[in-house]
Amino acid sequence: MKLAPFVALTLACGAAAAARDVGQIPENSDPKISTWFRTAKSPSGTACCNEADGYREGVRVRVVGGEPTVIFRSWWAASDGYHLSLIDPSDLRSVHLIWDGPVVRNNPTGGAVVWLSKENGILLVRCFSPGPET
Repeated sequence: MKLAPFVALTLACGAAAAARDVGQIPENSDPKISTWFRTAKSPSGTACCNEADGYREGVRVRVVGGEPTVIFRSWWAASDGYHLSLIDPSDLRSVHLIWDGPVVRNNPTGGAVVWLSKENGILLVRCFSPGPET
């Protein structure tokens, strides 16, 4: 009977780990990077989510039933905000988004990171971090 909670927890953790294994975070990455992802907050103060939801610029992501592809291609700053060149992870079409809100600071990843969400079928930027502070 004491083994049941342990088995349930092990299965839940295993499922979560499998769901996250799409290549955004390199194996054996620095714990500082994982902590930064887990504590990143949106401009409104809500959590951006974690590694599974943050796409790193130029990092290939494994797509179910397909070849690895780069979801977050590039970004640039302009007078109207940050422009992001992405591939929609749900249908693999090219998307151009503009983020004009505050950014997540103190990025230790060495590159930009975007957290995406979908509302009413529309791909939105949940949070964005342009990269390391200089």
